[in-house]
Amino acid sequence: MRHLLASITAAMVLTFASVAGAEDAEPLTGDNLILDYKAGPVAREMSINYVLGILDTLILIQHICPPEETMTMGEAAETVIHTIEADRQLREAEIPATAIAAARRTYPCDG
Repeated sequence: MRHLLASITAAMVLTFASVAGAEDAEPLTGDNLILDYKAGPVAREMSINYVLGILDTLILIQHICPPEETMTMGEAAETVIHTIEADRQLREAEIPATAIAAARRTYPCDG
């Protein structure tokens, strides 16, 4: 739940920053998420929190199964961000869809 609240806050900040920046703002993409992740400690934390909220939701509805016993949720979020970074199609897709696709690819549930 903590991650979900952090994600909502991060999403609101990203949305308001996008709206305040330009009247014809382009949709947020995986590239935007990667740029924020690399921009500095505060933006990095916001990117991680955004992905954490998505991961929490996908775990809750049992759409992904990260190895929680061998990695932290922060590590899982960073792995999803690196998955987006490594795939041109994911980088170009809008978020949150790109983060959901990367999470499902990275942490599929067996069975």
